[in-house]
Amino acid sequence: MRLSWIALSSLALPLMACSIDVQPGPGTDEPFDDSRPVSPIVTEPARPSPKPSPKPAPTPTTPAPTPPPQVTATHPEVVTVITRDMEGNGWFCTGTLISPTEVVTAAHCLDPAPRVTFQIVAENIAGKPRYAGLSAAAFGGTHEVVENPDLGIITLARPVPLPAYAELVDVTAEVDAGTVRAAALVRTAEDVEAPFAFTSPMSVVSTVALGYSHGFGTPMFSKGGDSGAALFLVENGAPTHKIIGIARQPEPSRALDHFTRVDAELLTWKAAR
Repeated sequence: MRLSWIALSSLALPLMACSIDVQPGPGTDEPFDDSRPVSPIVTEPARPSPKPSPKPAPTPTTPAPTPPPQVTATHPEVVTVITRDMEGNGWFCTGTLISPTEVVTAAHCLDPAPRVTFQIVAENIAGKPRYAGLSAAAFGGTHEVVENPDLGIITLARPVPLPAYAELVDVTAEVDAGTVRAAALVRTAEDVEAPFAFTSPMSVVSTVALGYSHGFGTPMFSKGGDSGAALFLVENGAPTHKIIGIARQPEPSRALDHFTRVDAELLTWKAAR
């Protein structure tokens, strides 16, 4: 009887312990010769168990792209700037994102820069996320002197994702020619929770003759808390995303709101930062 190697492997007894008793078959005259050696039983060597196939390496998955923010207004780049000093006192201004990590505002909103912290609130993005300021820089000399500009830039610790950002544009020559109209996006009340709204399109004039070497002026509109607000160029009857000035302060005696203009000197300073 031939045992398969699988069956053999299941027996506990060794092969040589098996005895074989063969009798002559019927009608056979030849006696059984037990002097002849019995051929040994040859077993097949044990076959190694098949190794399991290696698991395929997981296919790397591309992370899902971060969905764009849900904007709630036409100019989501306009933000609230909150400043706090070392004693915990705070104040607010308006600012505008000109890149993912840069907010332009009034320089006087940043005083005294070495001793304050900055935070912006993206008012026109769903959820109104907040972003911390990393540093700030002011353009020109001290803003208390009207000959100097009153404009600064806050650098944020992390970027604010937006489809697009505002752009600084020099229209000094056009203002001097008396052909520029613009609108400001400002608060409807002097309250940090007050919503933003555009002014009507206004004529823009130069205030250089009044001592403001970097100055533009518009009819007075400010209701407070508008320092640092952007003056957006109006084209085809609608505000663009082109910033031509930054709100400085109102002057009731002249019925003017003063702005620091975007000019060649500012753009040169900005490019060198």
